[in-house]
Amino acid sequence: MARLLTFFSGTGIMGTPQSKTADGFERQFGVNHLAHFALTGLLLSTMVKSSTQDFQSRVVCLTSAAHRYSSIVFDDFNLAAPGAYEPYRAYGQSKTANIWTANYINRVFGPHGVHGLAVHPGAIWSGLYSNAEPAMLDEWSRNADLMSQMQSPEQGAATTIWAATGRVWEGRGGKYLANCAVGSLTTNTTAILSTGFGPHAFDVEGENRLWELSEKLTGVSPSRLIST
Repeated sequence: MARLLTFFSGTGIMGTPQSKTADGFERQFGVNHLAHFALTGLLLSTMVKSSTQDFQSRVVCLTSAAHRYSSIVFDDFNLAAPGAYEPYRAYGQSKTANIWTANYINRVFGPHGVHGLAVHPGAIWSGLYSNAEPAMLDEWSRNADLMSQMQSPEQGAATTIWAATGRVWEGRGGKYLANCAVGSLTTNTTAILSTGFGPHAFDVEGENRLWELSEKLTGVSPSRLIST
């Protein structure tokens, strides 16, 4: 039975130089969002069918505190306009897309037995920083507060595992989780140590628009599961 679909941080990229996927999408939007959207869409039918009243399916989307750097730029989601591309703005857009995907799944597919949760795993030393500027990494290494909150991959997996297996989330979703707790709203859009979600993290209109756009871009249309 399909029980879980978890987006592990190892499948993401961050802060890459401007480039495109083979399909022509801005690389971070394509890898961090569209690829996961397509996989999820192809599995949703099985997840709906295998969900039972007592044992429902879950989709866990890994986001980041960096989602606060950008909402979805619908009129230029490839950030192709002159001067539009900035590596962490592009990363932030893709991480907002992860939250909105989880929210949409929970809101629309929840009544059909599939729930969505967005997880910020926290700061973890991993290959995700391979594109970071050495000067920035050096600055971070001298920040005692930041370094005290850096985690090992095992520690960073805790919230993801809680979301994926915790009984408290049986038949529930639509939340932003961080530090093994439900996150709260923050208006500080740049503080790297803050684990709260930004004001745009819950936006029904934006979520609907992103889902429609993602179906169009990927050619995967899971909405047909509930529209027939």
